[in-house]
Formats: sequence, C-alpha cells, structure tokens
Amino acid sequence: MDEEKPVKITISGKITYIENVTVNQAAQIMAFIDTPISTAAPIQMQPRQGRQQLIDGPSTRVTGNPREALDSSGAKTNPEKIVAFALYIAQEDLDKDAFTAEDIRPLFRRAREPVPKNFTRDLDAAIRSGWVAEGEVSGEYYVTDKASRVLDETFDGIRGTKKSSERPRTNGTKKPRKSESGSTIPEAFSEIESITSSIDGVIDYHRVAKKTDKYLWAIYKAKTLGIQSLAAKEIVWLTDQLGEAIVSSDLNGNYKQNFKHGYVNKTLQDKKARITPDGEAHLKSLETK
Repeated sequence: MDEEKPVKITISGKITYIENVTVNQAAQIMAFIDTPISTAAPIQMQPRQGRQQLIDGPSTRVTGNPREALDSSGAKTNPEKIVAFALYIAQEDLDKDAFTAEDIRPLFRRAREPVPKNFTRDLDAAIRSGWVAEGEVSGEYYVTDKASRVLDETFDGIRGTKKSSERPRTNGTKKPRKSESGSTIPEAFSEIESITSSIDGVIDYHRVAKKTDKYLWAIYKAKTLGIQSLAAKEIVWLTDQLGEAIVSSDLNGNYKQNFKHGYVNKTLQDKKARITPDGEAHLKSLETK
C-alpha cells in the first residue's frame, strides 16, 4: 500500500473530527485511541508539504451550502462573503489546500448573490483586513486564523465596526461619488471603474450618426456592463460620459422611435428602458450600412 496516499478518517463523539491523512498518520491515531490516557503520548502530525493550507486556524462550523455559510457568518460586504465562501470550500473539499477567484465566483450565484463587479478590489480588501493571505502559488489564497471562526462567531467580532452609541460627525448622508467631468455618478454605475465608447461587434459611439441609434447604443452599453435597464437621468449621464450627451428633452422622442421598431421596451416595475434582441441586431448591422 502507498503510505503517502491520503485516507479519510472520521472520529465521532461529543465532537466530530474528519480529516484526510496518510496511512502512517491514521495508524498513529488508532494507536493513540487504543492507548490508556495515562500513558498516551502526543501525536506528532506532519504538516502537508507544498501549498499553503486553505484555512490557517481551527476548524469551523459545518455548513450545508453557500447560502448557509453567508447566514452563519453574518457576512454583509463582498470581502466578507468571499471569506465565508472560502470557508465553505474548505469544508466541501478536505484535500483542497487553497482557493482561487474562480472557485469563489460561482458560489455567489449559488447563494443567489450578485457576483462582484470588481472582484479583485474586494479580494484585496479582505487581504488588507487580515482575513485572507496569498498562498505560495500565484493566484491562490487561504483564510487566516483571524477569520477562520466566523462561521461560528460571525464577523461582528472582527469587522471593527463603531459602537452603536457613536454618531458620525456628518449629517449621516453619504457624499455622492463624482465622475471626472464633475457630474454625480448614478448609483447603477457606482461600482464601474471606467466606461469606454466601444462595444465588441458594434461601431464606436462617436461613429453612430443618428441620435436614435446613439440612444439605443447607450442602453446596450449599459447592458454589457451588467446594467439591464436605464432610467432617463442615467441615459443622460451615460451619453455625456461617452462624449455626446442626449438631453432630457430628446429622450422621449428617441424612445418612441426605437420602440416603434421593436428595439426597446420598458420594465413594468420601474419603467426603465431596456434593449431588445432586435435592438442589438440593429446596432450590429450599422457597420455594414
């Protein structure tokens, strides 16, 4: 038998211990269990060689799915959710020594959470907080001892929030973020770092001749950025960022012309404009006209 081949060992009692160990380590554990307590010597378990362990600390509460991991940890921000998902991965695969960004992203969808638009920034925030550290292999990470117990104890004890008795020195309103032009960035675009005037497979915004097509182009651009529909003020702001603004007084006419051709429609709940498949096809055909 290959003595280095890992085997899974489970010990149950008041606590449950599950681990993948080598054959030699399993033999040591069984010998320890059979030895009277008064004569038993401590077991010297050899650490795994190679990559850094996914969790650098004690075991955590067992969770059944990514959603339960979020609920157990009390994760609120994207960096906290990344940590909770990493701990869930550690429970699912005991052989996994580290996690990557690609391991985490699908878990947001499984937990019915929006995937971060700037995952790298959120992962960096988790590293700066001391919850995650880089592994020995580029692109791999592990959860530090500081955050390894959040499934049991939640993030309340480590996120460093202010006491409820403390009041901010401002009036409590968040100052809106502004773009380079000085205009206030709509909330829908607040997580987007930069906006270009190009879309794959479509002519650039500045080459579009008709205002009705520029209106349509802007809505399609938003869709490629993960924003499925736009309010009037969001269209005005976006077209201004693209270099040629469509003023508010022209929006209704542009919408009606595009709606007439089946290129756009509006959401029932908030009446925001969204592009249709025919509208996308129309934009893609402009290159050949």
